[in-house]
Order: sequence, then C-alpha cells, then structure tokens
Amino acid sequence: MYTLGYLGPRGTFSEEAACRYMDGREGEIADCSSLEEIFTRVADGRLDEGVVPVENSTEGAVGAVLDLLAGPFDLAVRGEIFLTVRQSLMTRPGIKLEQVEGVFSHSQALAQCRNFLHRELPAASLTECSSTAAAATRVAASTRPWAALGPVRAAAEYGLHVIIPAANDYPDNVTRFWVVGREQLSSSVETGYRTSLIFGVGDRPGALYAVLREFAIRGINLTRIESRPAKKNLGDYLFFIDLMGGQSQPKVREALREVASLTMGLKVLGSYPAYNHSGSITPSHGVNDPAEALVTLRHELDVLDAQIVELLVHRTRLVDRIAMHKQSARNVRDPARENQILSRVNQLSLAGGGDPKLAEEVWKVILDHSVHRQTARLASGATPMNS
Repeated sequence: MYTLGYLGPRGTFSEEAACRYMDGREGEIADCSSLEEIFTRVADGRLDEGVVPVENSTEGAVGAVLDLLAGPFDLAVRGEIFLTVRQSLMTRPGIKLEQVEGVFSHSQALAQCRNFLHRELPAASLTECSSTAAAATRVAASTRPWAALGPVRAAAEYGLHVIIPAANDYPDNVTRFWVVGREQLSSSVETGYRTSLIFGVGDRPGALYAVLREFAIRGINLTRIESRPAKKNLGDYLFFIDLMGGQSQPKVREALREVASLTMGLKVLGSYPAYNHSGSITPSHGVNDPAEALVTLRHELDVLDAQIVELLVHRTRLVDRIAMHKQSARNVRDPARENQILSRVNQLSLAGGGDPKLAEEVWKVILDHSVHRQTARLASGATPMNS
C-alpha cells in the first residue's frame, strides 16, 4: 500500500498538505517525528514519498530541508503543494487573551506572528516546539494560562479553543511543500513543469552571473534562488534554483548542459508539475498570456540590468587598479588599446546577434569614463585603498 510521510504529530500544517496531496489517491499518511526521519524512511523504502516544507512567503526558506537534500540523502523532488497558512491562537477553554502568560509553537509560526505577539502579548514568554501540534499538545496538558499557535485542525485534535482565528502578521501567508521520493518523475510533458537544482560555484568574479546568464539568454524564468552554507569552508555556498520548464524541453536541456560545465556538483533534484493555488498543473508559463509574458520579460530585463551594473562596478575597480601602474595623468590614454577593445566588442556583438553600433557607442562612453577617472585619480594621488 502507498504510504506518504509528513512531519507530525497529527494537527500540523504538514498533515494538511499531505491530505491535500492524497486527495483522490489510494493509500495512507504516516506522521514522522522529524524531517530527517521522513528522509530516512523514504530513502530506505518504508515510505513511498514524503511531504516536507521548503519555504514560506513570510519567513523564507526552510534551511533544514535544503541541507538534507544537499547532504546525506539522494532523493528527488516529485511534486509541490502551496498551502495558505493561518496561525490560530488557541488555549484551553476558559482562558482569555489577556490572561495568556506563555505562547508555544514552531519557530516559523512564532516568527510569522511576531508583530501580533509584540502588540497583543508583550509580556508573554515565547517557547519554540518541534511542531505546531507538539505545542498544542503541551498547552492542552498544562494547567497554566498558556496558548499555542497553529492550524485550526490542531485545536479540534487536542481539545483547545481558538481565541484568535488568524494571528499571523501577513494575511497572504503561504507555505510551499515539496513531495520527495527515491526516483525522479519521468514525463514527456514540456509545459507546466518546474525544475529544481543544487550547485556550487568557484570563488571567482562573475561565477554566479555566468550561471544565471545561461538561463537568461534562453528566456528561462527563474522563480527562486537560495543560498546555503556548503558546511565546508567559511564563504563556500551552495545555490538552490527553481526554474520554469521541464528537463525534456530543449532550451532547458541545453541550459543545464552549459551550467554543468560552469558549476561544481550540479544536481538536478527533479522536474515536477508546477502547482498553482487551485492545485492544478500550471499552463505553459506566459506563452499564451501577453500580459504575463510582458511581466516576465520585464523581470528578466531587471535581472540583466542589475547584472550589468554589478559588472560595471567591478570594471571600475579594475580601472582604478590599472591607474596605479601608470606613471602620470599624461599617459593615461592608450589609443591602440582603445581601438583593440572597440574592435573586440564589435566582433562579440556580431557573433551574438546584437547591434555592433550600439555596443561601440556604449563602450566609447565606458572608455571615456575610464580615462577621466584614471586621470583624476592620478592627479589627486589616490590609491585603490581610497576607492
């Protein structure tokens, strides 16, 4: 019989996500005491799949899940679920809001209600628990005027009374869950899919830009970028990327091939149906909707603009360093070198299908700026440390 694991005990948002994923499927759900237990039981075959929270619209990524996927477990992402999260404040019957001395919940739930707790319960102590259901269990078993934050289903499960139905600071609070399994989905469907990746990059200027560029030039929309410490040397990071499209799409397949040559330890976690708020597979992303396509393309332009600015800043720093190797402001200009640069830019623009005239005009402005900056710095006696 098919079995799906979730982070228990009963009464958690993870259970609700698992029930939603199971809707219409034959099988059963099983609660696990930790995220690592879910991964372990899926990996050794005791569970067919597991549901784990991966990010929240208010508090961001669930780092423990990303670390487990990047570390000891070779599991695949096979699906995703978006669940609207309303953190209810619940107490034993008869306890009023002004009587509450302590609030218990998972760290994410406490963070999602930070402003509410500061405003309504400034004197109450806050205690983290392993899950929202564990918090409800603790409050239900106590005689103290305590409260728990969690889903309404936890109140029904543990005999508590909801005194504040929605205590989270942001009403549009959504948690995204991944469904993990031992094998990646195999499907020929080319639209309505999302693909997730993990990789590392070398410690060199523009390393991450070079990776992102491969997706941008192919019009592939990146829907999430996260970084996590690689747990090796200080400053070493792993990057997690979600993109719209399945591995069977030619442009995605081509981009992944190029990215593999630019990264260290590229791991494709899987391609899976992209979930929308109605629970169905997303249609081809922006292809048939001009308004959505315009928003997507403008977002890609914004990303490219930011990358161009970043590269210009880096180029300016190099210009400053070069100035320190010149004797005086009189020998800053090097016409032969400038012509060489303009010729190369022209050729690169032609090879890439761009506008050589535009490239030449832009680089003339850049070169003039470099000359003026170097001249001014040499005249003032500035050093790179003054930049």
